[in-house]
Amino acid sequence: MDQISNAVQYSGIWERESQSFESHGVYKQLAQEIPLVPVLEIGCGIGNGTKYLADGRAVLALDNNEYLIGKASVQLKEAGQSAQIHHCDLFELNDEDYQVIADFQPKAVVAWFIGSHGEDILRAP
Repeated sequence: MDQISNAVQYSGIWERESQSFESHGVYKQLAQEIPLVPVLEIGCGIGNGTKYLADGRAVLALDNNEYLIGKASVQLKEAGQSAQIHHCDLFELNDEDYQVIADFQPKAVVAWFIGSHGEDILRAP
């Protein structure tokens, strides 16, 4: 029987996909197209894109997968970069989430290669 993916399974799948993009310089190239302004990143994944965005920019990254957030935090630390990562449900932002975004005052928004696991997709409105 087929199984719907969950957050843990998805984090492993996405890590492999993201490393493929990284090995081809995709994230670095994309980040070079973004102005040096505060950036709101939708979905930090394992942090490959986030680390390039954080080079010369303030970054607020939103993600709902705690396993990916953990990997992104390690990735940023190893790269000597920092970004604010906010754990939230992108399908159902609450008042606190909106306030975090408003306080950050982003001037650009990026959403590269976003997706989610099957459990998220099936529960989304």
